Amino acid sequence: MTPVLLLFSFLAGLSAIDDGSALESTLERARAALAAGRSDAAVALLVPRLEDDRAAIGPLLLEAFRRSQRFDEGRALVARLDPPAEAGTPLIIAIAQWEAEEGWVRRATKRLDATLALRPEDGELRAAHARLCRALGDPRSALASADRAIAAGIDPGELAWLRGGALIELGRGEEADVLLGALVKANPGHVGARLTVARRARAGGDHTAAVEQLWEILELAPDHAAALGEIGSLLVRDPNTRLVGVRLLSRFRTIRDRRERIERLTRERREGRDTRELRVELSRLYRADDRPAVALSTAGFPESDGDRPADLLAESARALRMLGDPRAALERYVVALRMESSRADLRLELAETLLAVDDPHGAGTALERCSGEVDSRRWRLAEVERCARLGLPWERIAPLLLGLLREDPTDLEATLALVDAALAFEHAASARVEFEAIRAEHPTALAPRLGLAWITLESSARGVADTVLEALSGELRDWVVAHPDADRPELWHWFAALHEGRGEIAKAESARHSMRRARAIAGPSDR
Repeated sequence: MTPVLLLFSFLAGLSAIDDGSALESTLERARAALAAGRSDAAVALLVPRLEDDRAAIGPLLLEAFRRSQRFDEGRALVARLDPPAEAGTPLIIAIAQWEAEEGWVRRATKRLDATLALRPEDGELRAAHARLCRALGDPRSALASADRAIAAGIDPGELAWLRGGALIELGRGEEADVLLGALVKANPGHVGARLTVARRARAGGDHTAAVEQLWEILELAPDHAAALGEIGSLLVRDPNTRLVGVRLLSRFRTIRDRRERIERLTRERREGRDTRELRVELSRLYRADDRPAVALSTAGFPESDGDRPADLLAESARALRMLGDPRAALERYVVALRMESSRADLRLELAETLLAVDDPHGAGTALERCSGEVDSRRWRLAEVERCARLGLPWERIAPLLLGLLREDPTDLEATLALVDAALAFEHAASARVEFEAIRAEHPTALAPRLGLAWITLESSARGVADTVLEALSGELRDWVVAHPDADRPELWHWFAALHEGRGEIAKAESARHSMRRARAIAGPSDR
């Protein structure tokens, strides 16, 4: 080979290395964008590189289209790719999954079957085929494919839940019980397996075991609709647990109705009936369902649409706040208010976001401009945070929080904020006097009792007698006895902190256990 050809060969090799490195960088950036809920940003990265490597780009691009609900573009990509049976496994599976979601189940099945005819021992393909058969209600084929996938090297744990469900449908319940029991033991966080175990226990008449499994699920996933419905229907049958069962069933219906609404609206979008109002509602529903990344994708991302209306910008800002990105949210609030400057609700949200990025001066301006036009409690809590960030004195902050407590002695958020402020400003004694006064005015309310107990616990090292803490602890336990159906996670959190501070580890864990169950009844409080 001549020196010139050698040089060209060397440069071509360098180019290939550079291209490979650039492609991998693009893939990593796209994955990061998807993880942050920026599906449209991932699409913008991937589309120009599609022809560089369809096998690598295609599956990730389809996932980006799925998350951003860009169904027409996803369909067009599926038609454009339409890989032959010889194509790589990830691309074949991604295309088949999209086809199955579109309702083209026969087409998806044929695609997997054709590739399996060429690569019968491909474990990933076999596992995908097993999942498709399970969804189609064919447990025999699902079990056969799962077994072959495991024989081909797939971790049995990945398919244990699928195999257990298939075995139950085939009348092999004892085998399923052994398999699912081992799965729950090895992976206590597998809520699907726990739900199946609970249903088996209920079907066998062991309601106690079923309830215990369902509680475990709700401690892991408080919004698990199926578990809420099933445990609620069991608890309402017992007079001792009826009220808790009613509350759990109420949460179940709320979540079920919300998810059914999400499904209907998503179907409308998939069918092309898309409006701004639909997207606003759908984004709001996703946030309520604790899916902020999907909410952000649904509202849209400003880089791809500079003319987005204020309500969609506000929805994307709220989703970004839930995702922990207040600076990005701030930009959207500013643009939304530029479009609709009279929106006091957006100005309050702007103030809260400015506080999250440690700009109390900007927050003060925003709060001044929406004062008297928004929820008074929320405005005052934001003002309290602003004052604290500015280092204003206790005398400026305390009246705001005490005003909230006197208006509503059940306000635990204001109670704990007052505790924090009193400790920070070394006014624990003053706070105790105020809590005692409010307790005297409202003898059955929990908030002043808990506030008094908490500030006593936190300041006890500074001379407060341990006997006082014991008395408060007994008083709070009496409140629990008097209100057996109340869901107060903050109360159990206090008991856990008390026991932990005393080195009573077992009692602290028991209190945390009660706290998790209380949260399952009350539902997440941070949305």
